[in-house]
Amino acid sequence: MGSPKLLEKADPANSAMTIYCFDGKTTSEKWIFESDLEEKIVEEINDLKLRPASRSSIKDIKTPCYGIMVYGEEGPIKLATGNGLWVLQDGSVYKGQYDLASVFDNVSDNDMTTYDDGLRFPNSAWLGAYNTAYYRKAGDMPSEISGVSLSFVEYKDNVVTVKLRNESGNDYEYGLYFALQKQIDGEWYEIPPVKDYAFTELAYSLPAGGSADLDCSLDHYGKLDAGRYRIEKESFIFVTDGVTDSHKSLVAEFEIK
Repeated sequence: MGSPKLLEKADPANSAMTIYCFDGKTTSEKWIFESDLEEKIVEEINDLKLRPASRSSIKDIKTPCYGIMVYGEEGPIKLATGNGLWVLQDGSVYKGQYDLASVFDNVSDNDMTTYDDGLRFPNSAWLGAYNTAYYRKAGDMPSEISGVSLSFVEYKDNVVTVKLRNESGNDYEYGLYFALQKQIDGEWYEIPPVKDYAFTELAYSLPAGGSADLDCSLDHYGKLDAGRYRIEKESFIFVTDGVTDSHKSLVAEFEIK
């Protein structure tokens, strides 16, 4: 069996390419729109002579490290690399040297975007299992604010059911979006999914005195280790006489055994 071509299914002629750098605290991303340059990078990475490595070798990746995303027929292809290691979307790891740092440095900073965590870095779910710097610290968060509460109901078949109660006296709206947090060494972190997932953008009404059960599928997070977790519901909108009062976040804690 020959060396795998990491970007074999990429379509650089019809897709912009994103190059990333994570310095241990922030993620910076730059865009490449020149198809000739994209095709050159894809060809160089596909020509690498790679050897399989164990997933545990991810712990040897130091920061700064670099990543790349380009689209193909089946969606985005994301790679992370550092210290001669490549981490793929499915968590597999290969050894092979490529100077993606120079590619990043040579791309103009004009359109660079920076984020204060590693959540957006390619394949950060796998990297974060060995270095929490790729996660976002969540800190203390409430389960109830001004009469609106979020509580755990059950965990079954990788689905967490939580209950929203509205005893605030005001009408309330909520969406389907949620984030997952994990407790690690006594600290809470927001963790990224292993697979891309898009939430349907709908607003649901929860009038004063009402409640609603919400099913939160964790399938896009892959196989989760035993431990303490929290569901975070964001962008709560309190409405009084048609006027938005505030946006809130609440959490519901549960355990995976």
